[in-house]
Amino acid sequence: MDILYHEASILTRIPARGKTVTLDDLHRFAWQLFTRDAPDTDYARRPFVFRADPVGDRVLITLRSDRPFKGATPLALRYRTGDTLTLDLCMIPTRRRERREYTPPSSDWPSLWAEKLALAGLTPEADPAIDFMAYWSDARRRGRDLMVMDSRVPVTIDDEAALATAWLDGVGRRRAYGMGLLRLAPDSQITANAA
Repeated sequence: MDILYHEASILTRIPARGKTVTLDDLHRFAWQLFTRDAPDTDYARRPFVFRADPVGDRVLITLRSDRPFKGATPLALRYRTGDTLTLDLCMIPTRRRERREYTPPSSDWPSLWAEKLALAGLTPEADPAIDFMAYWSDARRRGRDLMVMDSRVPVTIDDEAALATAWLDGVGRRRAYGMGLLRLAPDSQITANAA
């Protein structure tokens, strides 16, 4: 299967509405990047997924969509069931219980990763290598900082269609805030299955 998509990255300073850059500031900035050619376009749903990586006092924003947008490069990901690859995912390690969100103990984070990957049609080959990337402020939670983990894990593709959807739409509940964009880990290649 081939996934055809468009992707662009920009290293910039994010304008903050308050003292620090929040998840809402990231969300707003990503929309501005995506719609700079057509700011008045009305979309039924968010037509892109993005990721925000802090780099010093700047942020590297990576945007991905199934449609062209200004500054994007057309790309393709070719794979099939049984192939293996190493994925990188940035996420806020949280669970929900009785309408409340909480951060589980770090020993539970690999299972969080596995749940996200299963929805994307993937099976992890090992526990993820977890790095702490940053803390982002969440304006909706009175400016509380949310821990963000960056993880890498080798996976096997079980469901081609589910992976295509996850590649274009992201995974998890915080996709609109720069969490959930699946990407190949640096130096990763897809290893074809033996069949």
